[in-house]
Amino acid sequence: MTLADYIEAGHKTMEELSAESGVSYMTIKKARRGYKISKYEKAKALSDATKPSPDAEPMVTVEELCE
Repeated sequence: MTLADYIEAGHKTMEELSAESGVSYMTIKKARRGYKISKYEKAKALSDATKPSPDAEPMVTVEELCE
């Protein structure tokens, strides 16, 4: 699932993702538009924030955010 699809489906807002992941709102805004995140640490933190529960797989993968 893309980040745009995740947000549009109403799972979390960009503000919530930013607060939970520590990734800036502007970076999330760019990623939502298709910009690729170059820093693995940021992509991993953002991906982890899309997990529906702590033991579940993330809904948006690091690969989707970086590649």
